[in-house]
Amino acid sequence: RVSVTVLEHAVRVTTSQHGTAEVSEGGHLSYGMDGRLGVVEQVDLGRALAWRRHRVVFENQPIAAAAAELNRYRPGWILLRDPALSTLTITGVFDTRDPDRALQAIQESLPVRLVRVTDRLVLLYRGRDTRQN
Repeated sequence: RVSVTVLEHAVRVTTSQHGTAEVSEGGHLSYGMDGRLGVVEQVDLGRALAWRRHRVVFENQPIAAAAAELNRYRPGWILLRDPALSTLTITGVFDTRDPDRALQAIQESLPVRLVRVTDRLVLLYRGRDTRQN
């Protein structure tokens, strides 16, 4: 998937199969391997560029999307193992240099249980960890 966010001025995005779109300052466009251009949308540039400050921002983001984003900043995989997680959303700002802390915060604030299979594989289930520390 290709995503284009324009910080200043404008750009023209062209795919060989599906035409051209103009994206101006503050605009965002994405397209997949099939080359079909999405709709140009306005975005919050502060949020879109948070990665430059080592931050990831979630605002009512589905847990699956948050896990996919956190997967970009840690070795290995975060996998959702319970379809019931699809109803949960997360809001918060997390440091991309410590994605495991973000996972810990998700577990502490939502009915989500983390199971660390290895240092590279984390499974998410619906429900709280009932073990005592």
